[in-house]
Amino acid sequence: MIGNKSGIHLFRQFINKMDFRTRLFLTFLTIALPVFLIISVGFYYFLSRSAEGEIINSLLITMERLRNQVELVTNETENISRNIIYDKDVQVLLQKVRSGEEYPNTSDVSYSINSFIINREYINSVVLMSENYVIYSTEKAYTNVSTIKQIQKKWWFSKLGEKTQPFSWYGHALAETKPEEFRSNDMMLTRVIRSLEDYKIPIGRVMIYINKRYIDGVLKDVGWGSTTNVWIITADNQVILKNTPARDYSFLFDQIIAAKDTQIINVNDEKYVTGKISFKNSNWQLVVATPFTEVNDNIVSVRIQMIIVAGIVLLILFFMSILLASSMAKPIHTLSSMMDLYHGEFSKGETLKVNDYDSRKDEIGIIYRSYQRLVNRIETLIKEIYIKDLEKKDAELALLETQINPHFLYNTLDCINWMALANGDERISEMVTALSDTFRLSLTKNNSSFVEMEYELQYIESYLTIQKLRFGDRLTCNYEIDEDARKLKVLRFVLQPIVENGIKHGISLSETTGTIAIKVQVVGEVLYITIINDGIDIDLKQVEKLLEFDVNNTEYLSFESKGYGIQNINRRIKIIHGMEYGLQYKIVDNLQTACIIRLPKNIPNIAD
Repeated sequence: MIGNKSGIHLFRQFINKMDFRTRLFLTFLTIALPVFLIISVGFYYFLSRSAEGEIINSLLITMERLRNQVELVTNETENISRNIIYDKDVQVLLQKVRSGEEYPNTSDVSYSINSFIINREYINSVVLMSENYVIYSTEKAYTNVSTIKQIQKKWWFSKLGEKTQPFSWYGHALAETKPEEFRSNDMMLTRVIRSLEDYKIPIGRVMIYINKRYIDGVLKDVGWGSTTNVWIITADNQVILKNTPARDYSFLFDQIIAAKDTQIINVNDEKYVTGKISFKNSNWQLVVATPFTEVNDNIVSVRIQMIIVAGIVLLILFFMSILLASSMAKPIHTLSSMMDLYHGEFSKGETLKVNDYDSRKDEIGIIYRSYQRLVNRIETLIKEIYIKDLEKKDAELALLETQINPHFLYNTLDCINWMALANGDERISEMVTALSDTFRLSLTKNNSSFVEMEYELQYIESYLTIQKLRFGDRLTCNYEIDEDARKLKVLRFVLQPIVENGIKHGISLSETTGTIAIKVQVVGEVLYITIINDGIDIDLKQVEKLLEFDVNNTEYLSFESKGYGIQNINRRIKIIHGMEYGLQYKIVDNLQTACIIRLPKNIPNIAD
């Protein structure tokens, strides 16, 4: 017992004679070496287990790349087929054939289809057929897919009527009988063409054949394993595409399909890496199988290298941590606690200790003072950003409101000038009178952005008086106004640009009598204003794109050169009232263009 105490005493004396760095180093060895050994063994085991995970991840990346390549072909082919069935020249040609014309001119259709498929290496040919014969084909001569007799012999032709989807894909598209086993990557998309006048009436069909060599090239260049098998299957597990590897692993197919995800399986004492992945825009799946040995060549050397590097890094980290802990841990910890003060988690006594760092000349003092300046700057920036955001919203709203007047003034003066030059009679006096009325109604002392509906209607009536002097009997104006709506508040100048568009794109382009109809009605808590004109020459998709707007997205702050007026009105409404309000265009009765303005019935906090 006495000997043990003497030994401990001598050990303490030996330790006490050492400087702090040496004692810290010995402490590091005592703690780090056992930990390092445990970590090294565990890390090696982890690498062994994670090697398979790395292979699985590599397989997933490969499958995603192959899927994206094939899906690019299918998606673009579906888009091309959609463009073809809605193409004006295709519709006209099929309508001519349907009406009995035997030999219609296909030059326009040829130009359109070739413009769709130009530079599309993956498309082999496009065939356009009516009910009884092939109307057009990109094939340069009579081939296996360019005559109605050859098409009717194909195995899939009798199944076209069974499909209810907009389009269908068929494998073995060139075969007359469907083979029991996969033979070739001959794939085709077909889609029914329906009349745009009556969508219930089918008037033809388009078939797009995919370039077999292109698909073979995509599936051949797997880049992962030398004998990898790749299958692409449909929802009913039928193979529609397949590569041609040196070895066939189709005996794994059923086992892969039954599995839920990517995995490594053992069959006949050989390991295989298998997996499947679904297509994004269809119910197809991509299935892959390859021997484990083909993708596991360098794992052993990689394990050794990773273990060596991890051991070195671990030693350095531990060594540096022990050396620097005593001098840096305490002040860093104190500064961290000081940062918690910003969230109210610090006591008053501890605050006084932290404040001592303000007088320090080393890096700790610099960090402390920099942090204080950073906190002050952040608080200032938060306030500045909040104020600037409010100012920006106000400026955008003011800009949108003020951009209407010059636009309208220019067009009105243009009309007056036209009347003066064209007629030279006293009717110009009536136009000037109407113009002065519009000035009187627009240049009011009230700075509010809102006016009564009655006030806005008077403004439009004055504007239409000017236009009627220009167009004479060609322009007729009708009004259908709910009496309850006349006193409701609406935005200033919300009607004139839309009426102007109706005259410009509807009445002025017609040589016959045209009508501008204005309907105002209240439905529930919504005020609907409908402006109808006789023009139907309008691209609704283009108008819908012009009306896209998000008050929180600066990308939409700029205006398109066309459609400036309706963009301005739509954005003013959405900024002031919300995204559920605004403009909508549509064709009514197949003869007229209607613009529907949706506004709230009651607007809170609006002074009279």
